[in-house]
Amino acid sequence: MEKVWIYRPVKPAVQSGTFHTLSWILEYVPAHRQNFDPMTGWVGTQDTQGRHKLFFDSLESAIRFAKNNKLAYDVLENGTHTIYPKSYATNFKGNMSYL
Repeated sequence: MEKVWIYRPVKPAVQSGTFHTLSWILEYVPAHRQNFDPMTGWVGTQDTQGRHKLFFDSLESAIRFAKNNKLAYDVLENGTHTIYPKSYATNFKGNMSYL
């Protein structure tokens, strides 16, 4: 039985958008380790499933896909944080608590 991970990707630290953070990803767990070719410097593997990522709109649909295809799955939960609205003017308020 093949094993997969189901997770929601985290927001990149250098970008403010939420692109691809609302979908769920089903990714196959690598079954074989990667091989390094010292002559060419390339990295290869015998595992062809490890390159596939499937995107789903909801967690339930990703779990349903895994069950229908008889895949063992682990749901990886990411920590969430609250984004507080800020403005540029808050940098110039009289509060000097950071000094």
